[in-house]
Amino acid sequence: MPRTREQLEHAPIAYFEAVDRKDMDAALGFFAEDATFTVQSAHITFAGRDEGIRQMFETFFTDYATIVHGVTNVINDLDVQILSAFWRQEAAVRRTCCRP
Repeated sequence: MPRTREQLEHAPIAYFEAVDRKDMDAALGFFAEDATFTVQSAHITFAGRDEGIRQMFETFFTDYATIVHGVTNVINDLDVQILSAFWRQEAAVRRTCCRP
């Protein structure tokens, strides 16, 4: 089902809101079953929505007590099929105890 420009522009915001709420089902809902997710700053890629990406979120949600993102800009050019969002991580409060 085609999405409207407004729906596409809201997608990055809705994704980060789901992550910030630690809503696993909503966050995973943005990924295809065979998706890959790369954390560029850590040089790590997670494969599969229900395996690698789920595990990445489980660890992320456990390790951080609070997560806050802010989408600063969305670029939507449907003519060339590009949707890009610029965001900043405003806060990520790591729990005081760490996993071994």
